[in-house]
Amino acid sequence: MRKYYIFLILLFSLAAANAQSFGNSEIRVDGTYDINMLIYGVWLRQGTTGNVTMRFNQTPEGITTAVNMVKKMLADNGKSMESPDIFNSFEGSDLNRKDSGKMHYSIQAGNSRINEGWILEDGSVLQLLFGACNYEVNIINAYK
Repeated sequence: MRKYYIFLILLFSLAAANAQSFGNSEIRVDGTYDINMLIYGVWLRQGTTGNVTMRFNQTPEGITTAVNMVKKMLADNGKSMESPDIFNSFEGSDLNRKDSGKMHYSIQAGNSRINEGWILEDGSVLQLLFGACNYEVNIINAYK
């Protein structure tokens, strides 16, 4: 019986040590990130690092989906979309933050790009990255 309890404690410890999250926002990682494979809407681990990435379609809907997901994750952790901690780079003279269609066309025309990040006390960083070649969200140090 004692061995059974030790095994359960060890099992829960290993599960907790390999948990993936951005603070209070748990994530489910479904594979390994490969720059050559276009997989959208799924968290993928960047090799053997503690980082994960989710790609989004390069459309206005992809921007909306990514922004809504980031807003929810930030709200779960008491952060605001309007006040990034790092990478506060929201560049573009014709960039309208409230209109995903205009944002998409400005980014695709090469006039704009977005790179913003939020840091939590647990050491994880949420990064929103929109560029002409990719729309993605990264979590640095997602594996604790």
